[in-house]
Amino acid sequence: MEPAWIERIFRSRIVQEGGPVRRHIADIEKYGGGLQNLLDAAERRGFHVVQIGDQIVVLCNPGELRVLR
Repeated sequence: MEPAWIERIFRSRIVQEGGPVRRHIADIEKYGGGLQNLLDAAERRGFHVVQIGDQIVVLCNPGELRVLR
C-alpha cells in the first residue's frame, strides 16, 4: 500500500492526462516514506523519474524517453 500523499499525486488530473509532476526533494523527504517510495510507485506505473537540481520530475507517460538536449 502506498502512502496517502503518493496516492494523491497519482490520482491528480495532470497525471491522468499524461503530464509531468514536479516536487522539491526536501518536500518528498518530509512526507512519510521519502523518495524511494515515490520511485517505486512511479516504476510500478511505468513512469520515468528525473532529478533536475533539487527537483524530482515524474513524467507520467510510459512511452519511450529520449533526451534531446
